Amino acid sequence: MYMLPTDKVYAFILVLPKVEAQNSEKDQSCILGEDTQISWKFSGIEKPQVTWFLNDQPIPTNDRFQVTEIDDGTSELSIHQAELADQGIYTAMATNSVGKAEAKITLSIIIKPMITVNLDGSLQAIKEETMTLKIVASGTPKPDIVWMKGNNEIKPNDRVHKTTEDHDDNYIYTLVISHVEPEDQGEYSAKIFNIGESLVSNKCKVTVSKPPIFVVKPTALTVKQDEKACLKIQIDGYPTPKIIWLLNGKQLKAEEGVQMQFNPVTNEAMLVIENVDLEQHAGSITCRLENEYGNEEERVKLEILAAPTITARLPQQRETVTGQDVTLKVVAKGSPRPSAQWFFNDQPIVSENLSVNEANNEYQLVIKRATIEKNEGAYRIVLKNDVGEVHSNSCVVTVLEPVKLKQVVPTSNEAQLKCGETFEITVDVSGKEIPEVRLMKDGEAMQFTNVETTRYKFVVANVQLQHQGVYMMIAKNKTSTEEMTVTLNVTVPGEFAAPGTCNELRCKGRPCAKCHKCRDWQFTGNHDQWNWVRNFNNWKNEDWKRWSGGDYKLFIKRDGATCLLYDRDYYLLYDRDYYRDRDYYLLRYDDDYDYYRRYDRYDYDRDDRHRYYLYHVCLCDLH
Repeated sequence: MYMLPTDKVYAFILVLPKVEAQNSEKDQSCILGEDTQISWKFSGIEKPQVTWFLNDQPIPTNDRFQVTEIDDGTSELSIHQAELADQGIYTAMATNSVGKAEAKITLSIIIKPMITVNLDGSLQAIKEETMTLKIVASGTPKPDIVWMKGNNEIKPNDRVHKTTEDHDDNYIYTLVISHVEPEDQGEYSAKIFNIGESLVSNKCKVTVSKPPIFVVKPTALTVKQDEKACLKIQIDGYPTPKIIWLLNGKQLKAEEGVQMQFNPVTNEAMLVIENVDLEQHAGSITCRLENEYGNEEERVKLEILAAPTITARLPQQRETVTGQDVTLKVVAKGSPRPSAQWFFNDQPIVSENLSVNEANNEYQLVIKRATIEKNEGAYRIVLKNDVGEVHSNSCVVTVLEPVKLKQVVPTSNEAQLKCGETFEITVDVSGKEIPEVRLMKDGEAMQFTNVETTRYKFVVANVQLQHQGVYMMIAKNKTSTEEMTVTLNVTVPGEFAAPGTCNELRCKGRPCAKCHKCRDWQFTGNHDQWNWVRNFNNWKNEDWKRWSGGDYKLFIKRDGATCLLYDRDYYLLYDRDYYRDRDYYLLRYDDDYDYYRRYDRYDYDRDDRHRYYLYHVCLCDLH
């Protein structure tokens, strides 16, 4: 044990702890996430013990909070990676046996500015409207902002306004420019800062534009023919719009007698058309505005007042046929559209058959089922509007009639006459215009015996064999052609053979004096049938079938006939007997039943059997 000397008196004086600072309270800040230190220096006898508190709560020593004591009495609190929860009042309490002293520091955690909503890279601002730029940022303390255009700070004025709004932990910074002008174009940005840091926003390129609009629109015009038309407009848009004028969809050009003017100061434009013409300029005028940001157009009507004029006249004459429709038509122009009045022989026509084709400016009159009595005459039209009137030329309508051919004599189209009798053809012909009438015999021209106005007559007083044939009357005019035919068959009285002048016929009939065939049969067919029968040796299979089938009943027995054959035509030309080609012999009978062979004829339908016939009946002449 240590003992103090007894011959001296020692005195121990204890001193209260003391803060070695002018002020025992101060403020300090720290950036979020960084390290910081808080320290106080104390003095006293005996040496004080220092304890640290945060918001009156003891601070535990751990990885983030460390306390260091220095020999000079300084106590230092180190905070590693400061957090928002570390913000508050830090108290250092110094204590010894005599007493205690404390010092306080208020620690603020600073959050660096951070932009959460930045500027867009570009902005299309509309001229004369409002433009808004907006940035959203966070930070503690609240960041300040400076708006910039290029390198120049933007100062508020009557068009430029800056606002800031608190929204939870964010701040909304807004720059508003009203009545945007072209000079507001440029690069905009912002500087955002607090004591922790300073940031620069994105740059936003602002382009000022305005789609074209009409401040003053064009209005419809009504102008008289050959006067001046003037259309005025006022426009807006940025860049200044291009102005295009169109007439009825076609772009107008200055060299077409059109003036196009524009005043860039007032943005007024004018279209001037000198000497307007109804045909060339009437219709719709379109004014089209275009720039790179849009287009706009207005369409108005240009009405030109003009007296009626006829551009396609009526024909001088018009022909039609009875019962047919006739259409008369003129083409006319005028504005307003003319009204029409048709006249017939200078009398007004009231008819439902009047029409106007507005697309083609055609005025039309239809005469239904024309007749000479009602519709033949002169037609014209008068066209009127508010400006004037015009009269058309006259059109003379002639109504024609088709040919009518009436047979008077003979009463049928065939005449059977004997030599020496009289042959007559008489026809009545009508039609308008008067028809041309011709007479032909077997294709050759003939002359009429007598012509009386509309009646034509042909007479042969003493018919001979050479007069037989086909007579054709042809009547023709502009509208139609009519034909009629009369076939004349002439018979020559034949003679019977005298008894003993020829062999007696097996049929017991009376033989012909010329051919010795049976002349007891009279032919009743027409001239074509007679020629067909006489050509029987050249008949084909179809002809024989027609003959043998009884399709034709062309022969009848004459008065006094003694022929024993039945009244069946097919026996008059052939017998039912036949022989084969492969039989090389010739069969002969009596004169009226002869058979003979002809090597040049074949009939494959009959198993190569050929029938060759000699006719029974007399075919010398038509009798």
